[in-house]
Amino acid sequence: MSVSRCAPLGGLLSTLTLITLTLPMSVGAAQPAASNTMSDGKLAACPSAPHCVSSDDPDAKHQIPALRIKGDPANAWAALKTELDKLPRTKTVEDRPDYRRAVVTTRLLRFKDDVEFQLRQERGEIAMRSTSNVGYYDFNVNRKRLEAIRSALQQQGVVE
Repeated sequence: MSVSRCAPLGGLLSTLTLITLTLPMSVGAAQPAASNTMSDGKLAACPSAPHCVSSDDPDAKHQIPALRIKGDPANAWAALKTELDKLPRTKTVEDRPDYRRAVVTTRLLRFKDDVEFQLRQERGEIAMRSTSNVGYYDFNVNRKRLEAIRSALQQQGVVE
């Protein structure tokens, strides 16, 4: 009887061992991208996998609306920087007057996600993109992250 109770535990241990052995290979292989901005001034399109959202992606499943600026674009851009600095496990790796990229480390498995923003003053918007660098599905983490940033900036009155 004690053997049958341990059988599920043995399967779990086998699965955890497999993950432990293969995870370092997949994590080490995926490095955060340099700059994902395309030469035409737009953020890169998302890959076919569902772990990416972008305001510049033409595919509806990856689409997320850009941040529509209310008032002074400089205020919105500064507020965005402040919000990024508040995010746990987030490090800004590129910061230009009109472009910002940060790497967010996931809490549990320590994966690296890229988050990008591009200020488009002439259009009154901030384009945004968030993508996982490892795996296929992200359980909508990237979309939720950008929507949380949008909500924080809306509460400050700097975006619609």
